[in-house]
Amino acid sequence: MNSLGGEPVISIDSADAFQWDDEADVVIVGYGGSGICAALELVENGASVIAIDRFNGGGATAFSGGVVYAAGTDIQRQNGVEDDPDNMLKYLRLEVGDIVKPETLKRFCDDSAANLQWLQAHGVVFGTKLYTGKTTYPPEGYFLQYSGNEKVEAYCREAKPAPRGHRTLGRGFTGNKLYRALRETADRSAIRKMLHTIVQSLVVDASGRVVGVAALQIPGDKRDEHQKYYDKFPPTAPFKEGKAEVASKAARAMEQEHGQLRYIRAKTGVILSTGGFVFNLDMLSQYAPILSQHYKTMMRLGTLGDDGTAVRLGTALGADTAGMEAMFVGRVQSPPAALLDGILVNQAGDRFANEAVYVGTLGRAIADQPEGKAWLIMSAKDVRKAMRQVATDGFDAFMRFGAPAMLNLLLGGTKRARDLDVLAQKCGINPNRLRQTMRRYEEMVRNRHDDDFSKLKDHLKSLGAGPYVAMNVSLANRYSFITFHTLGGLALEETTGAVRRADGSTIAGLYAAGRATGSIPSRTYISGLSLADCVFTGRRAAQSCLREAGQEAPIPVAIGKSR
Repeated sequence: MNSLGGEPVISIDSADAFQWDDEADVVIVGYGGSGICAALELVENGASVIAIDRFNGGGATAFSGGVVYAAGTDIQRQNGVEDDPDNMLKYLRLEVGDIVKPETLKRFCDDSAANLQWLQAHGVVFGTKLYTGKTTYPPEGYFLQYSGNEKVEAYCREAKPAPRGHRTLGRGFTGNKLYRALRETADRSAIRKMLHTIVQSLVVDASGRVVGVAALQIPGDKRDEHQKYYDKFPPTAPFKEGKAEVASKAARAMEQEHGQLRYIRAKTGVILSTGGFVFNLDMLSQYAPILSQHYKTMMRLGTLGDDGTAVRLGTALGADTAGMEAMFVGRVQSPPAALLDGILVNQAGDRFANEAVYVGTLGRAIADQPEGKAWLIMSAKDVRKAMRQVATDGFDAFMRFGAPAMLNLLLGGTKRARDLDVLAQKCGINPNRLRQTMRRYEEMVRNRHDDDFSKLKDHLKSLGAGPYVAMNVSLANRYSFITFHTLGGLALEETTGAVRRADGSTIAGLYAAGRATGSIPSRTYISGLSLADCVFTGRRAAQSCLREAGQEAPIPVAIGKSR
């Protein structure tokens, strides 16, 4: 047997002859959204499960907006929304591209309403009130939303716009409510948990099959201390990135000092569901150098557990990856809605995006500009209008969106000038190019159509003759409050969720789910797509393990067994 020593693979001759500390039919590594869905699917169909998590569980799901993307749902019908999986498929083809096979995307869409019902059957409650405006996240009291680019003209040509973002009932970001409901259901089940346990290695037998894991388990009297590193830096807390790295290193040191080695057998399979790699700076440097360069001035939407464990373990066995360079980069432009009336330009003075697209589409466009630099050019009149909107949108909306916008205006290096050339000089932009950009934009305003980026007519407005304001929305500006997380991960055989190699073969006994994989949201991201994918891929991996063990049992149609 190879020694542990942090090696990602341990080889043994036979699982039956090895001395294990515990065993189950399936071992799940990572107990966030996809992991808990897989665990519930397994135990409810007769399989034994051990769920392992580096901390207390929940992962990024518990910090998310709690939005699930689905079509043809009862909630849509209650609001008079006409939509179906085929229409959802037409739209998602534009967003998802070829990151998954067409038949996989179709299955995802076809199963989306049933998977929403499955969540409801396991305790998750979704609100029903429809919000029809353009927003990143619905105002308090609203729960069904247009959560992506559905209303953008280029997308409307292909698919009828429909609100498909189903938000979990509650106030603020409600991912914690979604996860808590699933956790309460899971805690009443036969799922066995190993928390504060760090999987360091996969164990494979002589045939190359994954038969278990080797992990370091923190003793009970040290777990509260270990959890404090995690709790101190939630993903939504600003200005924390440097300290978060210190906490991450301290947690690692504690794990190595106090962790007790445990070998856990997986008689049928191991499911890796450990999230992304946004807290692995080495991997970020490799796959997203511009984000790695600016990570201290951005907000990582992930937890200390998003450390690339699944990719590290899988690739050590020859697994391929997919979508690793794709990142969600989020730049909230609205509310206040008046900010959508400005134009985005890069350092050359060129307009480069539709200012009213989805937050992730906009943020990615900014990240793709030279050095990640960009400015939002507005009229002073629009800025005053934005301030009035912030004052009247209510406290919750102010704290979530208005306050960051106002902080950026006040502290983020905002430039002001009565003349466009002077503004350009203050921003370091080529004044001739900026004037050309402005002339073209004003011409399109007069013609009532944005020929370059199809901006919504409601926000296609003249910036006038000055004075002007330029808000700094660059990656290097910490007051721009740009967020990011990773999208790619292990490549999968898409019928089963088994981890595959580059030659198309699969690694026996190894499956993966959620953000640890290259799946539906691994090319681009819209609100609700990731959580929907957690349910889809988590249940898929579980069902494959059940089939392999011969334990698959009928599931009522009402809670939607995937086809």
